[in-house]
Amino acid sequence: MLLDGINHVAVITADIDRFVEFYRDVFGCEVVGRQRPPFGTLTFVDIGGGRDLNVFQLDDTNAEASRQVPMFGRGRLDHVGFQAASLEAFNEVRRRLMAKDATD
Repeated sequence: MLLDGINHVAVITADIDRFVEFYRDVFGCEVVGRQRPPFGTLTFVDIGGGRDLNVFQLDDTNAEASRQVPMFGRGRLDHVGFQAASLEAFNEVRRRLMAKDATD
């Protein structure tokens, strides 16, 4: 095998502040960098283990972030599954998700 896990996942959002707040509050993630390419804002969110989310907020060039359709109907990337560091960490993440009404 020539691969050793995920290096990063690219995500499009319409509201980077809301995105960062959610990942910080639920998972304890931190912003580790930000760039301003010609098409918008690119924010790097550390998700642990040397991996990050590359979060793009585009300047009105792509409306895909505003589409909200049922799971498995969202487009090329439907979701990403994170591995909890432990059962205790999993339970804490679940508690935080429930507190934000992001899961049942």
